[in-house]
Parts: sequence; structure tokens; C-alpha cells
Amino acid sequence: MTKSVNCCLCKKRCQLNNRRRCFSGVLKTSLTDKLQRCIEETDRLCASCTAKLYKQVKTCNKTIRSRSIETNNSREKNVAEIPGACAANVFTSPKSIRLEIKSAPKTHRYCIVCKKEGNKQHRLVTITSEARTQSFIEKGIFINQKSRCCKTHMESRFFKIKALDVLQSSKQHEYFSRTDITGLLNDLRTIMKMTSSRLNFDIPALMTEENYNDLTGLSKDQFSDLLGYMSTVRSSGVRSVRTCLGVFLTKLRVGLSNKIIGTVFGLKTSQVQRIIHAARRTLMETFVPHTLGFQHISHGDFVTNHTTPVAKQLFTTDPRRAVIVLDCTYIFIQKSSDYHFQRMSYSMHKHRPLVKPMIIVGTDGYILSILGPYFADGHNNDASITKHAITNNLENITAWLQDDDICIVDRGFRDAVQYLEDQGYMVKMPVCLVKGKKQLTTNKANLTRLVTNTSNSNLA
Repeated sequence: MTKSVNCCLCKKRCQLNNRRRCFSGVLKTSLTDKLQRCIEETDRLCASCTAKLYKQVKTCNKTIRSRSIETNNSREKNVAEIPGACAANVFTSPKSIRLEIKSAPKTHRYCIVCKKEGNKQHRLVTITSEARTQSFIEKGIFINQKSRCCKTHMESRFFKIKALDVLQSSKQHEYFSRTDITGLLNDLRTIMKMTSSRLNFDIPALMTEENYNDLTGLSKDQFSDLLGYMSTVRSSGVRSVRTCLGVFLTKLRVGLSNKIIGTVFGLKTSQVQRIIHAARRTLMETFVPHTLGFQHISHGDFVTNHTTPVAKQLFTTDPRRAVIVLDCTYIFIQKSSDYHFQRMSYSMHKHRPLVKPMIIVGTDGYILSILGPYFADGHNNDASITKHAITNNLENITAWLQDDDICIVDRGFRDAVQYLEDQGYMVKMPVCLVKGKKQLTTNKANLTRLVTNTSNSNLA
């Protein structure tokens, strides 16, 4: 072979390392049209002419594709306007849109998952649209609608998890038609409708007012208001701030285990634990001080807004006196593995482990404060808890209460009545039946009814 030859297109001399053969199908056809003769075996192109020729061919192909799309669009429009036109006569657009989306092999003969060849003994099945959409969502791999796989890889109309793990792509890009893209979007929409049953607080429209109330005990507006106190919590790749609050409130409302809540919300158990801890810490810092405790409301505002006229008329003649209702409630807990805590939290009255918080409310049901919780053993009854709160001045309670304020209690506080009166407070308690008597006098019975009606209507 000679060291240098002339380019058959530009006629310039090209060296050995700068010449190209003209045997490519696309180049050969285009070069034949330019030279107006057949390509010979000895013809060579220089590198510059080869690049220019490739560029011209690529531009020409793009023009042809765009014209084809416009032609098919007009055909589809004309067919749609014809009344009674059947779907079989509708023209489909060409695969002219290149997208950087991975794709699986397009074959009838082999399984695209395990690559086994199909035969009479080992038949392959056509992959359903649900399975193809599942592959695109889970692995980002597009599967042609004519591809096939082994029947053992399918479960119902979806891929098995093991099949998805094995599935691999054969190309890093794929050409799509308008029909392919429209079908893919419709399939995605269908799958999203099917999977929308998973709880999702990030999209408020997916959950009704009743769903919010059942799961959190709050309305949508109340949930949004409480969300404003989650200012120190940041969204992460695992959950948003709305999901963090939703998981925490659902845990408080339904009392399910972290594992079950994780299954419902699509989270791991460890993630649920961190979410609950973050939400609790934030609300204790931002929400609780403004809504609970003796420090969040003044004595005068409490008397004005949360003491009912009936309570004022029945128990005091001074409009500046506050009327509060005290009582303990129960929070049932699981049996602890710590023996010491197990003994202190076991209630001989309820015959199960629990803790006892002290609830202080107004006569209209407004929760003023919650003290505790306290253990359920015999050392912590209603009277002893009350004495402990006053003696230790919990939440600065003695500074908030004023002389002659009325405390409405039940008979469980009978051992603390004298103590409260010594502190300067008035106590209203149902009258205890004197030993040897079968019933109360009329005045004592009426006083008891006034106390019980007032307390029961607020602590029910």
C-alpha cells in the first residue's frame, strides 16, 4: 500500500494515519450521491471529510424524523376527527425521542431476567404492564411491551422481589415514541393509585378530615397549627417535618408498636424511634411551655376565661377567686423487665402496671397543668401526690394559687383536705358517710351533688 493517497471527495493528499475507508453503509450511500459514481475498493476519505459527512448524515436523519412526527401527528388528528374510526386504523408515532433511560433486552426468544431460552418445555410469558411499570419505578429500567420472561419470575401481575434484584439493563438509553411515553405515564398513574393506601402526610389531599382525626385526634387545621411549633426539626431524605409530626401523633393516638408504625409509613423501626424522639424533644421545647403548666396563663386570665358562671355562683361570691378541679388518672403501661420498677408501677387497685399523672383543669374542662407521672404503688395516692406538689412547689404552684381559691376534689383526697385548708385554700369534696349512718342528710346530699356534677362534667 502506498504511503499517501488522495481523498476521493476533497482531492487532497492524506497520510496513512489520516485516511478512512468508505465501506460504512450510511457513509457509502451519502458519498455515492455526492460523487455520482460507485464507490471503489481503493477509495479513501480524509478525517476532515469523514467528520463533515457524518455530521451531514446526522442532520439529515433528524430532519427526516421531525417531518415524520409532524406527518403522523396530522394523520392521528385527521383519524380522530373521523366519526366511528376504529383504534386499529390510528397511526402510531415513530420511536424518534431519545431518552437517557436504561432499558432491558428486547427479545421474544430469551427471558430478560435469567436469560434462559424459551421452548416447549420452558415457555415464556409476555410481561404485564404492571410489571413493566414496577421495573421502571424500582430499578429505573424500561421494558419493551413485547419482551418476555419466565413464568416463575411473576407473582400475580408483578415481578417477584428476587426477579427485580436479578434484572439488569442492556442499554443506557432508549428511543421512545409518543405512544410509549403516554402509556408509561398512564401506567405510573395507575400504580400510584394502587399504592396510595400507604399513609402520607406530605400530600394533605390524599387524606380526608376523618383520616386525620382517626390517626392523630386532630383536624387538618389543628395539625397545621401544631406543625408551626416544629421549627427546629429539619426535613431529611427519610422523612419530612409533616411525616415526623404525623408519626409521633399516630403513636400517641393508637399506641401501636414502632415496628407496625414503620410498616404503615414505610420506615424502619430505628427510623421511627429517632422520629418520635425528635418530635417529642421539639414539642417539649416549643409547644408545651405555651399551652400547659401554671406558667402559660395568668391567674386573672384563667378566672376570666375558664371559670364557668355556674361554678362561681355555687362555690364563691368573689369574682377574683379561681375554681380548679384536681384528680389523678391512669396511663397503662407494659410490664417492665426491671423488677424494682415493676413493683413500683404495679397497681393493686387495677391489678396491672400503670403510672398516675395529676390533672388540674378548670370548670370548663380547660387543662391547666399535668403533674407527674407518679408510681402506682400504695405510697402515691391522690392525697399524698397533692401534698407532694404543694410542699415542693412544683411549677411554682403556690405563687400561682391565691388565698381562698377553691379546689374541687373527690373522696380520694380526704387525707389532704386539712392540709389544703391550712395553706389557705378552700376545698369542696363530696361528704363522706359517717360510720353507723345509712344515708346522708338532705343538705349534705345536695352539697355532694353540686361537687360531683361540677367535677364529673369536666373530668369525664
